[in-house]
Amino acid sequence: AIQASKTPHTSILGDEDDVTNSQKELIHRATFIMLSALTILAGAVWGVMYLFLREYVAALMPFAYCAIMGTVLFTCVFRARGRYEVFVTCQLCCILILPFAVHVALGGVRESGGVML
Repeated sequence: AIQASKTPHTSILGDEDDVTNSQKELIHRATFIMLSALTILAGAVWGVMYLFLREYVAALMPFAYCAIMGTVLFTCVFRARGRYEVFVTCQLCCILILPFAVHVALGGVRESGGVML
């Protein structure tokens, strides 16, 4: 039997034959992956801004986020099919931990209050 060729999105987002991967879910996954890639770039810009402000410890947090999520994005999404859930879990954990870590690195509530301005 002749098999249909796989499209590029199937290797990144999952198997198109899987019942749980409806067209809507594939769009959601593609959007999440794209936004995650953009937040990795934003994290690099954020880290550079902290370097210019001479907040070297605080700059480590966004750069660590870029390194962790870049590795997870490449490994779980592009290399290993079916690891999308691991990617989502890592992304959400980093989003939860990073602001707290920067808050602590800047010295607590009073000293880091200007970050939100």
